[in-house]
Amino acid sequence: MLSVPMPAFSPGSDYEIPEGGDRVKRLANVLGDIGATRQAIEAKLWKDLEVLGYRDEGAHVPVFVRYSPLSPDRIANAWEKWEKRGKARKDGTPGHQRWRAMFSAEVLVEACIGVYAEIDDAGEVLQVSLRKDDPLGPWTKFDADLAAALRRPELTTAIDVCLALYRTDGDVLMTAGSLQEFSGIALPKADEDFSES
Repeated sequence: MLSVPMPAFSPGSDYEIPEGGDRVKRLANVLGDIGATRQAIEAKLWKDLEVLGYRDEGAHVPVFVRYSPLSPDRIANAWEKWEKRGKARKDGTPGHQRWRAMFSAEVLVEACIGVYAEIDDAGEVLQVSLRKDDPLGPWTKFDADLAAALRRPELTTAIDVCLALYRTDGDVLMTAGSLQEFSGIALPKADEDFSES
């Protein structure tokens, strides 16, 4: 049996092994329930990113989107799909001009947990829903409720709603880049293509 030497523990350390008792029980006690710890970590795996511009206009209410980490496989699939759509076709038809923004919006839609606004209510900062007449209800996503809040009920796809929430394609690209960084995902081909533009 392979045995890994235990590091030296100083008194008061978070990893201090209690004195006395059975050694296996002491070590198991130190380890705790790794599964429960992993679940707690996963429950906190999200990032709130502010949507630029809303704090500065009108009611000065900041809008945020809570995102989960991205899946490398889903990102790669979305990249391939939109990159193909961006290329000119053999018949001379130009490719989709906004394919990078569409790719980024698809990534944001995929990772979206919810969209909310922050409102200071008598000194208490609340994260409120953008659903019409239901600020304490569930948050929207890139859905019909958010389209209605944006006064764009004609929008029928989550990608279109995402693009409408952000002011510019650049804001969408920047947000997707922040989310990729948070997720620990790099797209070398994306970096190469960007440097060629």
